[in-house]
Amino acid sequence: LWEYGNDPATQLSHILEVRKIALDNFGEANIRKGTSMSELEDVLVPIYLFHRYQLEGTVKLIGGLDYYYKLRGDNQPNQEIVDASTQRKALNEMLKAIDPEVLAVPENLLDLIPTRPAGISSSRELFRGNTGPSLDALGIAETAAELSVSLILNPQRANRLVEYGARDNNLSLNEAIDELMESSWNKKKERGYLGSIQDVVNAVITKNLIELHASSQSNPLTKAIVASELVKLSQMLSERSNDPMALHASMMIDSYLEDPSEFESPRTLSAPPGSPIGSGPMFYCEF
Repeated sequence: LWEYGNDPATQLSHILEVRKIALDNFGEANIRKGTSMSELEDVLVPIYLFHRYQLEGTVKLIGGLDYYYKLRGDNQPNQEIVDASTQRKALNEMLKAIDPEVLAVPENLLDLIPTRPAGISSSRELFRGNTGPSLDALGIAETAAELSVSLILNPQRANRLVEYGARDNNLSLNEAIDELMESSWNKKKERGYLGSIQDVVNAVITKNLIELHASSQSNPLTKAIVASELVKLSQMLSERSNDPMALHASMMIDSYLEDPSEFESPRTLSAPPGSPIGSGPMFYCEF
């Protein structure tokens, strides 16, 4: 990836391309002959989440600050807000990661990976789900969407977007939320499997907006902006009487705004453990 330079957003774009190629070519050949087909899931996890660390690198550009540990007289440059165009590019690449086509586990793989038989134990390195023993495709999409959206709507990042957005035409929190809306509730929904994944993305964004408003780390300006966005979203969704997910999300927002202290945020499926990867028992050698 170094050939693409040090731009994290550009690297994320190429990592998503590599991930797509890996998923398109994923199949029986990814495990040894004689191995339970259910163990394809073990191999699928790191491929499906191949981009997770680049998400963490890219999101730092959003509401980002280039700074130096300066000493008086050392001639290092002053700290400066990340260029607005760089922030917007980073946000655009982050939003690509929540596109239903990116989040969807290919249907041929869903048919290929069976439930785990007795004798082959599960582990925390696998996807969590709500469908019993079968692979939870929508739960997997929810897990990946949560990785991206929760990073974008991190309270401290949101506070910086409010402050920096008031200076020099930088990316603002309002703009970031608008872009999230364009990638979710304002986006034309596909039918079938991809449409269901879009519903998952919409729900994840709604939940994270509520959590951002509820966070004790969000400053008053951030809370005010998010509250306004939640009210607008609820009003828009309440008019979509033929969309069950829209009505559910509207009711969830109204329930929260009516009594935040009594509201219980929906549980999100957590991702399998990240770094360090593949670490077993620690062994120390003396020389």
